[in-house]
Amino acid sequence: MWEALCGTRIKQPAALAVLFVLMFIGGCFFVKANQAKEFEKNDYGVFLNADASSLERFKMYETIVIDAQYFTKRDIELLHQNGTVVYTYLNIGSIENFREYYTTYAELAIGEYEHWEEEQWVDVAKLDWQKFIGQLSQELYEKGVDGFFIDNCDVYYYAPRESIFEGLTAILQIFGSV
Repeated sequence: MWEALCGTRIKQPAALAVLFVLMFIGGCFFVKANQAKEFEKNDYGVFLNADASSLERFKMYETIVIDAQYFTKRDIELLHQNGTVVYTYLNIGSIENFREYYTTYAELAIGEYEHWEEEQWVDVAKLDWQKFIGQLSQELYEKGVDGFFIDNCDVYYYAPRESIFEGLTAILQIFGSV
């Protein structure tokens, strides 16, 4: 066969040795390429329903958004040691019924949040809510997060009143001091 292809006669053991070497070299490149891909980090990921059991998974991301209310300061330190930038989710315009603080602030609800049964729009004009968000954001910041992923500023579209706009403005100004 080799004689027909190459015009020369190669002994079978030599041909097998060459073939083995080529396969070995090709396999090394394949393994190296797969290892490089295995350690490649994704740019970002959003994990709002995760907890500390997902820390190992987060190592594959350069930047993540988590709900830091479910993580400790040590968890966030471990993520930083891995070189991961950590943002925390913070819902400022609605109140969620699964949060520890729900019963304390449920009376501030101003309407149903369509398609989100566990949430209600909250009156961001109320000073109690503004102070609470300020305290909560400080607690999250002290855990070591790099920043905030703010949700539900669109409460203003639900209740387009000047007081809601001013309440949102007051809450957002809190983040300039955190």
